[in-house]
Amino acid sequence: MKLIKEYKNLLETKWTEKDPEYYDITNYTWNEDGTLDVNGWVMLQHRRLTKLPFKFGRVNGNFFIFSNLLTSLEGCPREVTESFNCGFNQITSLEGAPRIVGNNFRCYYNLNLTKLKGFPRKVGGDVHIYNCGVDIDTDYIRARCDIGGELITMDLAEN
Repeated sequence: MKLIKEYKNLLETKWTEKDPEYYDITNYTWNEDGTLDVNGWVMLQHRRLTKLPFKFGRVNGNFFIFSNLLTSLEGCPREVTESFNCGFNQITSLEGAPRIVGNNFRCYYNLNLTKLKGFPRKVGGDVHIYNCGVDIDTDYIRARCDIGGELITMDLAEN
């Protein structure tokens, strides 16, 4: 009975946009520097966000912010242990992108992207970067980033 009461109280809680729980983020820690570490996935896609609701530190899982209205990656975690996806936004730069991505890095259909500055230093899996507003300089990417998988820079549907 106690468990049912606790669950009912949880359902009746009125979270606000200032609460991680509002965004289904439940296993987290606030750091002294004001950043939010998350042990689990962060799924902020399809929310019409114009900016991230928190400044993230480290995400132990996936970090998905695709299909929003973001113009900047400000607030993204420094490290994502799984995959990172910022596709289908309006970002102009990769500044603020994670420095380390454990699996795949996806940045596509960002037609306002004008520079690759801020590209991650290490991606453990594949890099998908195509259909963006900037010419994709593969030499720059390879010189800057240790990529564990493939570098995919074209729309595969065109092949």
